[in-house]
Amino acid sequence: LNKTINIIDELNKKHNKNLVVSSIIPTLFDKRSKVCKDYLKEMKNDFTPLVVTEPIRMNSKLKEAPRRKKSIFNYAKKKEKQLVNSVGNIENEIRK
Repeated sequence: LNKTINIIDELNKKHNKNLVVSSIIPTLFDKRSKVCKDYLKEMKNDFTPLVVTEPIRMNSKLKEAPRRKKSIFNYAKKKEKQLVNSVGNIENEIRK
């Protein structure tokens, strides 16, 4: 994440722009993984106001959908509700 912020800073300097990171949406989260838990904790500690939602969890359907050339909404109807709720929560947090 720090690398991304550094890249944005470089782009701003090079192109005289004013790009900013307004929100962070943790994705590909596996609650069984210590690494994922550690990264999420670090994100929340370092970027609290920017982390706008609980992480979007990784699952096999998210991995398979692109290989099938489908969106997750077309590929995994059961996961659609969870993702729609997550997107709705994200949208509400960003608008605050």
